Parts: sequence; structure tokens; C-alpha cells
Amino acid sequence: MDLVNETVHAFNSEYNLGNDKAKSLMPFCRPVVEKYVFSKLYDKLFAMYAVKNEIDDRLFVERSALIKQKRPEDVMTYLGINKKFLLRSHADAGRPSMVESMMIEHQENPFRTEAEQSKDHL
Repeated sequence: MDLVNETVHAFNSEYNLGNDKAKSLMPFCRPVVEKYVFSKLYDKLFAMYAVKNEIDDRLFVERSALIKQKRPEDVMTYLGINKKFLLRSHADAGRPSMVESMMIEHQENPFRTEAEQSKDHL
């Protein structure tokens, strides 16, 4: 970051000699310098990041493939989502879940206020 600060300072001191046009351009100096430096370093930084996180990336790909093979209910269980938030739970197949019951209530009376809805859930 010292490189960016020094370059911006050099631009400010060299090209901002009381010229009104140069003064109006100086706020754009830092983003331009940062973009230039980043464009020169990006490939090297990304390669180092990829090598450092190779194991985590492989685990992510394997787990993603495993999750894609499962049913949505099994994925929610695998992720530890509380059963009352599942759209269809295995244990209560005949009884609607909390989300389904809220959707049914909203369809029956969509103009109820939040206070009325929260009073019913207490």
C-alpha cells in the first residue's frame, strides 16, 4: 500500500501546481493508481490464493456435488435447519409446517396487519 500512497503523493505534488484542471482530476488519482497496480498483481495473487486454498476448494466441490444429489428436505436436514422451517417434514406429513400454515393464513386473509398476525402466533 506504500507504493500506492507514494505514487498518489507524487502525482499530487508534481501535477497539482495550482492548476484548476489538475485539482479537479486529483480525486480520481488514487482509484486509477490502485487499479493499475492491482491489474499488474492480480494473476500472481490469484495463483497464490488458489494454491493456498486448494484443499478447501476440493472439499467445497465434493460437498456441493453431494448436496446436489440429495432431495431438498435431506439438504435442509444436512445443513441443520430446524424442522419447523421445513416445507414438508418427514415426521408430520399430514400436518402443515409453520411456513405452510403462515402461507395458508395469508391466502385466507391477505389484508391482516402485522399486529393481528403476531397476536395469533402468541
